[in-house]
Amino acid sequence: MKKVKPSIKKKRNSGNGSLFRPFLLYFFLSHMIIIIASYLAIKELSKKLPDHKQLETKIVNQQLSTFIYSHDGVMLKTLGEKKSYWASYDQISPYMIDALIAAEDKRFFNHWGVSVRDIARASLVNLKASRFRLTKKFPYIFDYKIKEGGSTITQQLARDIFLDRNQTFKRKLKEQIVALKIEQTYSKTEILEFFLNRMEFGWPFIGIQAAARGYFGKDCSELNIGESAMLAGMLQNSYLNNPRLGEKSLARATARRNTVLRMMVQAGKISYAQAHNEIAEPIKLGASTLTDYGKAPYFVDYVEDELFTRFGQERVDNEGLKVWTTLDYRLQQIAEDSLEQQLDYIQKNYADKIRYHRPNGLTDAEAEQDSLSKTQVQGALVALDVKTGEILVMVGGRKYDYFNRATQAERHAGSSFKPFVYTAALDNGWRCCDVIVDSPYQALNPDRITYWQPQNFEKNYMGPLSLRDALKISRNIISIKLMNDRENRGIGPETVIKYAREMGITTRLNSVPSLAIGTSPVKLIEMVSAYTIFPNLGIKTNTFAIDEVRNKNNVTIYRQSNSEGAKREVLSPATASLMLTMLETVTREGTASGVIRRMNMSDRPCAGKTGTGNDYKDAWFIGVTPYLACGVWIGFDSEETTLGGNMYGTGAIAALPVWVDFISKSSELYGLPKDRFSYSSEITTLPICRNSYLRSTSSCPDSSIYIEYFLPGTEITEFCSVHRPKTRTGRF
Repeated sequence: MKKVKPSIKKKRNSGNGSLFRPFLLYFFLSHMIIIIASYLAIKELSKKLPDHKQLETKIVNQQLSTFIYSHDGVMLKTLGEKKSYWASYDQISPYMIDALIAAEDKRFFNHWGVSVRDIARASLVNLKASRFRLTKKFPYIFDYKIKEGGSTITQQLARDIFLDRNQTFKRKLKEQIVALKIEQTYSKTEILEFFLNRMEFGWPFIGIQAAARGYFGKDCSELNIGESAMLAGMLQNSYLNNPRLGEKSLARATARRNTVLRMMVQAGKISYAQAHNEIAEPIKLGASTLTDYGKAPYFVDYVEDELFTRFGQERVDNEGLKVWTTLDYRLQQIAEDSLEQQLDYIQKNYADKIRYHRPNGLTDAEAEQDSLSKTQVQGALVALDVKTGEILVMVGGRKYDYFNRATQAERHAGSSFKPFVYTAALDNGWRCCDVIVDSPYQALNPDRITYWQPQNFEKNYMGPLSLRDALKISRNIISIKLMNDRENRGIGPETVIKYAREMGITTRLNSVPSLAIGTSPVKLIEMVSAYTIFPNLGIKTNTFAIDEVRNKNNVTIYRQSNSEGAKREVLSPATASLMLTMLETVTREGTASGVIRRMNMSDRPCAGKTGTGNDYKDAWFIGVTPYLACGVWIGFDSEETTLGGNMYGTGAIAALPVWVDFISKSSELYGLPKDRFSYSSEITTLPICRNSYLRSTSSCPDSSIYIEYFLPGTEITEFCSVHRPKTRTGRF
């Protein structure tokens, strides 16, 4: 009996071993197959996924909007279909980082791209939502419902950059592989920076900076707790939770914000009291700083065209350029307000009374546009830095409509064109005190049969006048004779055109007698630029709008030096000085003096010229100070409509008040001194009697004596013949 027991025990052990070993072998082999299959699947998928170099290229080369700044740091507009630009990690509010992590990935700083715990939790939720039945998709034996994904922030970044949003196991596995590669390549803070700059926060705002400016009108560094929670909540569904899409969406955004605030408490990011206070407050949206038109839209269009020409549209729209311009937004606001007030006044008191007669054959849309062009008074204003040519201000119209009246409109300048005539004359032997008789004049029309018989604005004649006095009170006949009367040293239209071209006028200038009184079309910006030649003593400085352009890495790729051919001498310093003194006389004693005196700017030296187009269709004033140059145009888009005669239609009444208001306020804002103009040292002076336009004598009354300027060697030698010294007998 004792010998049997061991044999029985041995058989039992042998039987147990025979069952256990196959099970172990099956378990081992099955798991090896799963591991090998998983390895092969991952290896195969990895071949089709980006390597580290592709990963870096894809992340770094994000399409970014270009944004345009004023010289004083105001963001004027972002360019590109989507609003997207980069904010570094240290520029993002810490509240935004906390809200993101609490809402999307509480263990973000503790995992390596994939959170096994969150995947297990999500899998359990998904299994509970699934039903057992045969399906055509893996795993084939039940219908697997994906309610939660368990994706980390890194996985979401991987999906956004490289993958689609199809809810499949294959895509999920790819997502996890790419997430692991991202974590191996970048730090946690870099991943957060990439994520927040790539996510869409409701169309068209891509990235946290665009979202902060689009919803709250502030930089992302300034976001508070509640604002951060709302934006983090939008990531769940940026369309449904968009607070700008109506009351229902605002309610959903509020509910989601409150949920994120509670999650921030649970994650230990904020206190219960902070969350309670934020939940009690409604969402307060700010004015978007990313409006479609932006600030100073006519100027921005002008800059945009230059950027496209210099860099190409695709680069401008996608490479995140930073553009610093010459515009001073403080002055821009002054100009817009000044012009708008004057246009409103003219509209109310005159333009609203214009009766519109609809032409036959127009559609309703065409008739509406035609009506606006004929009944809505318009205006434009350009201001430049006299010395540099920088465009400080540009207003291209009353309300933005894409047509820039400062740079595109070609209108008749009227008497504001006369300085080109006088400049050409002074540079060709005429003196400021030379006399022309203001009397009737006629010129043969191109048909060689009829005659053109021009008139002065006042429809009268004043007899002999010097060039200075004629320009001062804007006598048309003197300007016409100065250019056209060849028998009396008339300089000719071709000469005037030559000087206008040299001074920067590019529009068509017709070689006709009426050119002398501004009947050829010109552009406002070119007129203002040309006038800067006088205080610059003959130097032409090209206008420019862009100071500097940097790429997304903040490296300067363009800077305006304003030196390569931008400055050139087009007049002698002496000729420019003579013209400057004549334009000063216009503002001190002539057609501009009354408004300047009435608006209390007589103590600030300035020079300029009024202009009134034919039939009062255009009102101009172009003027300069030692520091600022500014031009104002007022009229209707349709040249069929006039500005109503003397009441509103002259440059002195319609345009000049805007100019004075702008110059006064801008000079005060800049703290500009009330310096006098500098003249060339070459010019000389003599006291002249206005009654004879000859050198004054001791007998000339003080009221008739003024100081005249001359080029060296052209001084008057004759003495006044009107006021002769008295003899001892009391006779002349």
